[in-house]
Amino acid sequence: MKYYLVASFDNDSCSHIEAVQKRISKKYKTSRNATKPRILLETIEDPDFDKLDKIITGFLAPYKKFKVEVLNVSAQNNSYHSLNLNIESKGYIKRFNRCFNALLYSNGFNVKSNHNMDELCIFLGNLNIKDQVNISNVDIPLNFQTIKVNKIELTKSLNNKPDSIIKTYTLRDY
Repeated sequence: MKYYLVASFDNDSCSHIEAVQKRISKKYKTSRNATKPRILLETIEDPDFDKLDKIITGFLAPYKKFKVEVLNVSAQNNSYHSLNLNIESKGYIKRFNRCFNALLYSNGFNVKSNHNMDELCIFLGNLNIKDQVNISNVDIPLNFQTIKVNKIELTKSLNNKPDSIIKTYTLRDY
């Protein structure tokens, strides 16, 4: 079974992103049941949870809460036909993701190998196939430029169900 390691935001950042999700839902008629906003860091298949918990806890010990710069909303032409909020893939988040991926891989975990670390984004909504043709340039104004990551979560699926979260790792304060 697949498990996902995601970066979650504080309440203020979530409210900003959810406002963008609502505007996109109205403008492009996407699904109204949008998922909780978060950044997908890793996809892990069939992990040993005791070993994984020990590795994640040890890895996250020196890390503090951090900010991520938001770029724009874009339509992705992949198999998901999705609208995403692109984030700046440099600095703290890039180093964090790269080191974490290498650590999991070196400890024998089956991590998704084709994960592109340069294209981190926040999923906002799905498009119908007919709508995807009409959207080449998404113009949604953003009233924020940074969002704050305050915890890392290990989840079973990327939906809004509270029982899908297996473990939450809170990052240290500044």
